[in-house]
Amino acid sequence: MTKTTRKLRAALTTTTALIISACSFGPFSVREEGPATEAWAAWKAGDFKTASSIAQELASDPATTDAALKVLTLTAHITGDYEGAITAFERLDPEARRDEKLEEAVFESLLHLGRVEQAYAMVKERGAGNPAYLPYYNRAKTMAQYPLKVEIDRTFELPFVQSEITDFFPGVTVSLNGVETTARFDTGGAFIHMSPSQAKRFGVTATDCSQGFASLQTASTCIGIVKQLTIGDARLYNIPVAVMEVMENSPLSEIDDSPILGTNIFQQFLVTIDAPGQRFIVSARQETEAKREHLARLNGNRQEIPFVMWGDHFMIARGVINTQKETNFFVDSGLVFGTAEYGQAAILTSKSMGGKWKKLGSSGMSRIPGTLGLGPLTQTNTTAMVVPNGTWRKISESMGGVRVDALLSYGFLKNYAWTIDFDRRVYLFTDVK
Repeated sequence: MTKTTRKLRAALTTTTALIISACSFGPFSVREEGPATEAWAAWKAGDFKTASSIAQELASDPATTDAALKVLTLTAHITGDYEGAITAFERLDPEARRDEKLEEAVFESLLHLGRVEQAYAMVKERGAGNPAYLPYYNRAKTMAQYPLKVEIDRTFELPFVQSEITDFFPGVTVSLNGVETTARFDTGGAFIHMSPSQAKRFGVTATDCSQGFASLQTASTCIGIVKQLTIGDARLYNIPVAVMEVMENSPLSEIDDSPILGTNIFQQFLVTIDAPGQRFIVSARQETEAKREHLARLNGNRQEIPFVMWGDHFMIARGVINTQKETNFFVDSGLVFGTAEYGQAAILTSKSMGGKWKKLGSSGMSRIPGTLGLGPLTQTNTTAMVVPNGTWRKISESMGGVRVDALLSYGFLKNYAWTIDFDRRVYLFTDVK
């Protein structure tokens, strides 16, 4: 047994959070009173089509226009209609716009559209002196100074780097600022995440720090830039980096000292994380022939599951746990939670939600007594990690006020070849078993 294997088994002897990089900067603050009550209820439940439909009707009445436009701003943003989100917001009375989460939705919509200078201007006035706006100000300032550029030569695939943690947290060989390294996959994070010592190794200078929530605790995050990231036949320039002190002394850092690639790296391409095939497939977005070639590499039954995305990277999809249908999952492939007895957790959830699903433990790891499903995909004999309600609240409040019932991790996803199609906002799951 190697030294690394012993450390991994020791980490799994007691339930351990190795990495969860989702960040939260404050509770949902949009005022939900008045005539849009039903639309807000649908929004919270994750029924965005109904929320938008109700709001569209209300928007035609001057007495309810502003209430409706708030809902329309958020539903347009989360479903990827970024121009629609900006248009609805600009129709609001100026006083009604002064809600942090409405502004967050528009700020992120501008960044998704590549209108970085406009996003920077939006938060510049208040950002430097207001903790609620500071993370957005820091990110926009950095991205305006260093514009992101993406190149890809052809469709390609890379093998997973094989190590003791590959089954929990896969990754591939990349080059960061000319330094070859393994980078792990984590859809719970944005572009790139690394520790201060990793930043030093890759020549990344990080400044502009703010407080957030990461690895299930309050943590400082500083913003830097990777000048060039090479992944196979793809090259990215001027990529934002979150440098996180909390990653420095995590259990994971003792086992594997790798930086993390998040959702916004994947968003630049059509990507497949093929766990059964132990490979990462990448092709250009919005190119019909490249997509055809990409999907031709995947054999098996294919299931298509829609998702939405709040903010810069929080992907949410519908599923089921036991008999509770219309469960909303935050899809976070980076969660590495496990014990020697239960293995890697398929979900993480709160004590309150665990109680609703019956026979799920009130804390720690336990087996889910029924079925865990994402869309039409179902699994049995899966495991859950239950955390205190306060801890869960810090995670779920990052997602715009939508009710998020559980975090779906790689413990579930690793049974499939998982393709993320950001153009159509769908996951394509290929069951290769």
